[in-house]
Parts: sequence; structure tokens; C-alpha cells
Amino acid sequence: MVDDYQLPAIRRAAAFCLTNLGWALEEVATADARHQWAVLRTAAAPDTRPYDHFVDF
Repeated sequence: MVDDYQLPAIRRAAAFCLTNLGWALEEVATADARHQWAVLRTAAAPDTRPYDHFVDF
């Protein structure tokens, strides 16, 4: 669960996990002026890529 999903830095960190770690975005709450949350699901299989693997996001 990710809180404060409306903040650009939090959304960017979540985007990194979605793009580079194979996570999935399950649900996003309706945003209001001060708060939003999202549910991310981690990958089913362990990550076996080398430590320096990176995909720009």
C-alpha cells in the first residue's frame, strides 16, 4: 500500500517499481485535495536480474 500517491515523488517511486521490478498497480483511490493511496502488488517470482539492471521510466 502506498500512501500520498498524489505527490509527484511518491508516484515516481511507484512508477520505478512498476517498470523495473515487475510490480502491478491493483487499485488507486479517488484523489482529493490532500490525500490519495494506491495498492501495488509485488512480482510473483523473485527478481534474478543483476544488481545494476535498470530500465528508464
